[in-house]
Amino acid sequence: MAKDPKEKDAGKDKDAKGGKPNNTTYKALYDAYGNATAELWLMGSSTLAALWESAWHEGGGSTLPVGDLREYQPDELMALYQDPDFLKSYYLADIKPVL
Repeated sequence: MAKDPKEKDAGKDKDAKGGKPNNTTYKALYDAYGNATAELWLMGSSTLAALWESAWHEGGGSTLPVGDLREYQPDELMALYQDPDFLKSYYLADIKPVL
């Protein structure tokens, strides 16, 4: 597949003025795609917030005793997300049999 001519190799300049390696990537995306970049980030953030809110609701989060709520360490959560069958991703052409 040919690269989009507007696409930039944002990751190559890790010491750019942005101060953090990701700032270079963000700037390159914005420079290449403008407001569409910010709109996509907004949609992604909104979707993630909806997923977390739904999980809280479906899990009965508001009914849990405050004493049972705690902060989890990243390694505790990683075990959930490293399961290849957890929220498995499919191409549109392949998803029909699993719906």
